Amino acid sequence: MTPLVIARSILSADFANLGEEIRAINEADGGINPETAGLVASAGADTFVAGSAIFKGGPEYYAANIAAIRTAAARMRRRDAA
Repeated sequence: MTPLVIARSILSADFANLGEEIRAINEADGGINPETAGLVASAGADTFVAGSAIFKGGPEYYAANIAAIRTAAARMRRRDAA
């Protein structure tokens, strides 16, 4: 288990003991691009902050850059779930 997964399970258990339900957000900020998004998703992150990877190439590439990051993360999540 990755540290993020362990931390999420501890937080969830603590809140369950209080009769509360939470959704922990595990955020990765910095260095997120199509090459790293899958690795970070596999480590347990579910929220990504990307800057230069989105803006690379100019406005006509923004949508494709975002899609590439999302695709890489989703591909790794599917692989890990299998």
